[in-house]
Amino acid sequence: MSIPEITLIVRILLLALVILGLALFVLTRARRRVERVAKKEIIENDSTLIGLRAITVTELRPGTVGEIRPAFSPEKEDEIALSGEDKKSSFNTFPAISSQYISKGRSVRVTGGNNELYRVRPAADSLPQSRK
Repeated sequence: MSIPEITLIVRILLLALVILGLALFVLTRARRRVERVAKKEIIENDSTLIGLRAITVTELRPGTVGEIRPAFSPEKEDEIALSGEDKKSSFNTFPAISSQYISKGRSVRVTGGNNELYRVRPAADSLPQSRK
């Protein structure tokens, strides 16, 4: 190999190294930006009930607004149910709407909305497998 051929190979390798370095820089910046946006979204939506189970505090009828509260662990829910007291005032309640009738005390799944009004549907998993 002659000196001009070795010089050409070195230049090609250095160019490839520079391109890989630029690609790494751009992808690192993009990753940090996406992580920053994701963290911001998580902080903004931290108090949301979307995707979680809730319990109806008032009955929900189609087209009318009712109230729901977050569901607790099965043990805590059993304790609340066995106490027999109306503890509506001791829970944080949120307005909700449903496309079908759901009676008071039923388990629902929150499917959308925001803190001002949640959309809910009856929960298919309202009874654990051990109780069936």
